[in-house]
Amino acid sequence: MTPFLKSVAEEIYKRFNGDLADVAVVFPNKRAGLFFNEYLVRLSDRPVWCPKYKTISELFEECTDSIIGDTILLVSKLYKIYCKHTHSDESIDRFYYWGELLIKDFDDIDKNLVDADKIFANLRDLREIGSTGDTLDEEQKAAIQQFFRNFKPEEKSELKERFLKIWEVIGDIYKEFRTTLREEKTAYEGLLYRDALEKSDNLVFPEKKYLFVGFNALNRVEKKLFDILQERGQALFYWDYDISYTDAVWHEAGRFMRQNLKRYPNALTNGCTDNFGIKKNLRIVSGATDSIQIRYIPDWIREHLGKKEIETAVILCDETKLESVLHTIPPEVQNINVTMGFPIAHTPVFTLVKQLVELQTHGYDEQRGAFMLEAVHKILCHPYVQQCSPHAQKLDRHICNKRIFFPDTATLHADDFLARIFTRRTDNAMWMASIGDLIFQIANNTGNSQNRENNLYEELFREALLKTFTQTQRFISIIEESSMQMQQATFGNLFMRVLSMQSMPFHGEPVVGLQVMGLLETRNLDFKNIILLSAGEGNLPKATSENSFIPYNLRRAFGLTLSEHRDSIYAYNFYRLLQRADNITLVYNSSVESSTRGECSRYILQLQASNNYNIEKIYLEAEQQNRKTTTEGIQKTAAMMEKLLQRFDFRRNTDAQEMSPTGINRYLACPMRFFYYYVMGLRKPDEIVTQLQANDFGTIFHAAAEEFYCQLTNGNTQIIEKSDLTPYIEKNALLYKFVDEAFNKHFFKQEDGHPGYDGEQFINREVLHRFLLRLLRCDAQHTPFKYVGSEQAVSFPITMQTADEKEIELHLGGRVDRMDEKDGTLEIIDYKTSGKEESPKSLEQVFAYEGKHPGYIFQSMLYSIAAVESKMAVKASPALMYINSKESARREEYVVKIAGRPISDINTHKEEFMQHLQKTLHEIFDVSTPFTPTDDITRCEWCDYRDICERK
Repeated sequence: MTPFLKSVAEEIYKRFNGDLADVAVVFPNKRAGLFFNEYLVRLSDRPVWCPKYKTISELFEECTDSIIGDTILLVSKLYKIYCKHTHSDESIDRFYYWGELLIKDFDDIDKNLVDADKIFANLRDLREIGSTGDTLDEEQKAAIQQFFRNFKPEEKSELKERFLKIWEVIGDIYKEFRTTLREEKTAYEGLLYRDALEKSDNLVFPEKKYLFVGFNALNRVEKKLFDILQERGQALFYWDYDISYTDAVWHEAGRFMRQNLKRYPNALTNGCTDNFGIKKNLRIVSGATDSIQIRYIPDWIREHLGKKEIETAVILCDETKLESVLHTIPPEVQNINVTMGFPIAHTPVFTLVKQLVELQTHGYDEQRGAFMLEAVHKILCHPYVQQCSPHAQKLDRHICNKRIFFPDTATLHADDFLARIFTRRTDNAMWMASIGDLIFQIANNTGNSQNRENNLYEELFREALLKTFTQTQRFISIIEESSMQMQQATFGNLFMRVLSMQSMPFHGEPVVGLQVMGLLETRNLDFKNIILLSAGEGNLPKATSENSFIPYNLRRAFGLTLSEHRDSIYAYNFYRLLQRADNITLVYNSSVESSTRGECSRYILQLQASNNYNIEKIYLEAEQQNRKTTTEGIQKTAAMMEKLLQRFDFRRNTDAQEMSPTGINRYLACPMRFFYYYVMGLRKPDEIVTQLQANDFGTIFHAAAEEFYCQLTNGNTQIIEKSDLTPYIEKNALLYKFVDEAFNKHFFKQEDGHPGYDGEQFINREVLHRFLLRLLRCDAQHTPFKYVGSEQAVSFPITMQTADEKEIELHLGGRVDRMDEKDGTLEIIDYKTSGKEESPKSLEQVFAYEGKHPGYIFQSMLYSIAAVESKMAVKASPALMYINSKESARREEYVVKIAGRPISDINTHKEEFMQHLQKTLHEIFDVSTPFTPTDDITRCEWCDYRDICERK
């Protein structure tokens, strides 16, 4: 295999006898020049002048005194002109996408030398089409007439009217935009190209020869440049193609090349190649997931990597997989060159800047004049902030534990670094400057770190800091240059939009080592061994929508770029890459759930229909299936049992803890859940939430009810009469006091002061007030009764032998929400602010493993038995008060029922209950009984450990 660039290098070296001082070689991109120069160097045994290497864009720039403008600056200038002509009040961040789209359309118009007045003809111009002096051809006239037939006045719609409103002025916007840029010596690429050729008679091209190497699709302005240089005898053209697709008139890969060869003859001797006439090895690989595809790379590289690593390339049809691919490169690869940029959105600095923007835009409460806890917490947890601030971690714990939802500046300004972060900024330029200063300080701090690993990602992250700092300075300059005024949220959104599009280049020697690149970067380059990843339909070719203000039929009539043109360009890049390769591997995701719907690329189907390949098909299967907990579960070990006994056995440890109904319920619901919680000690990490969660709601109600009865009885046991409750029922506004105190203590974590409710919290306050009022009305119907206490501790010991005949002592119990006494029966009351009443068919179902586990019933019954066992009462009755269910329920309705019969005395069920309890405890402490997952998969839906178990 002789690479195309090597053939061209040999050809021009011979043609010019090594004297290339007055020669310019023009490539579609810069990368080809690096490889070309490498081949050229090897041809001479003495020092020679190398030719001048240019891209086509650089050649045009030499013909004009304008410069390509910054994209943000161009869009901001266009935005002002757009608003002037449309009277739009759309914000610039919402306009930014449309602005880029408009510039893209203007660029296409100028590169194809289209008369903008004609393509932007409006409805009034229709009657003039075909009149004297009209230069439109028949196809263009038909296209315009067909287009505007869809906009008959009698068939108006809001969408049509909005489009026509813009279309009426888009020509004026185009003209004024071009005039503005010309006055400032700035341009977008198409305008620069067009302006350069408008003075073509006066253009001076200083080099004797311009060699155009490796081009394919040419727009009209490029063709005009080629024509000028060809007429002057200063141009030679070197085309890279294969007769397999240029001779076949139906082949889309040869669409543009066939035109080029007729108009600009190939200067390359023996340039007509038939590389596809030689059979190639084609491997088609399918896999069910993207990760399986990527895991295939190391094996493929080991199989094909030779002494010349440069002959092997990994091509990414989906460039978002770059980071995953880099992790799979095997150690056998000595050198690697990555042509794609690393997205800045995948770096820590992007996350921090996003949080800083959120802090100032959505994380600040204007009424309170304070930042919000959620936004503050995210920043204080960021590793860069904790690295630069010695107080960040401690401050975060303080405000989270205290639930200070609106921390003041005195609290947040714990050091200079935090003070610079948590200062309100309203001026956009000063805001950008402050972000830039913070990033600069982080960069210095990171650079001075003695423990910093010198690896690829660390260097990328440092470069990301520099890139982000540069972007802040760009925005400051743009504000100053364009006097661009916008709301802070709009400015922040625009900054994040632009920053998210940035990437950092990898540093390395381009012409050495294994190449990792996107398909576009392969232009003009040849490799012996290639693998294309994500080669599914939609990635190969890339699915692109025709986003444009200019409708398709007009684009076609005026010779603008069409979707089929892009498909042809993509097809050429694909087949050109394959034509000199010996070993080709195409890998795609065969899953219907993938982004490509499990379809292989149309190119793969085309290759399979050809006789030019030795085809091998492989289906990849995962060597390691997702781990799932088996029905056998986890076998207990001596170490596990020692941990449990140390925790719960009072004979082994006098400081052991009680076994609560919650713990036993965990086991009854799912033994694996008990294992993760008590044996492994795994806890769900605390989350910062600004709104009430279900457990918070219950806690606040319990606290409000407890405080009410404590104040009513002065904390003593007392007979409650109806007259004690009536004043609070009739003047129920008095109950807000108890709700507010509970909110303050248990949600806002403060002892005094008025709770700082927001809208949703205020609604919850009203609901809690109604629940408390409902409780008092229910209690009033139950009077007289003796209030015994709230949050009373009850427990009782139980002695049992384990399977290995060791005797252990457990204490079972917990805290009862409330205890009342009536007619000699102690009522064990458990408040429920959610759920609904249940009635198991039997006591066995209370301990059942199937169906929904009635944990609340088990808890209330256990507490009732504990009250009897501890001699607090002779008779006890469990009750679950579902405060959320009925407006006027009686207390008797809340008594726990088994098989529909209320438990008025727990002693009637005590013996059977204790038998089941003993059996459950023996299971827990029996070393031969494994911890198994529940058979009821529905219980896994809200389990904290579902991701560990991987139960689906």
